[in-house]
Amino acid sequence: MNSDNGQEFAKAVITGMVIKAVHDLTELDMKDKFESIEEVCEIFSNYYGKTITLDDRVKIIRFRVEEILV
Repeated sequence: MNSDNGQEFAKAVITGMVIKAVHDLTELDMKDKFESIEEVCEIFSNYYGKTITLDDRVKIIRFRVEEILV
């Protein structure tokens, strides 16, 4: 769902979920999104408005797009 206007743009199926410490993230976990663990901490710190450290736990949700709606 588009957070700006509430419009659905795709249908997806969750294929997996894992919770792990930032320092345990692998390249696969950061695929196509982050260049480094340090970048994860910086971006999440800005997003959540608090300091995110290597020991903080994050939730990784994997999904498969079933249908593009727009």
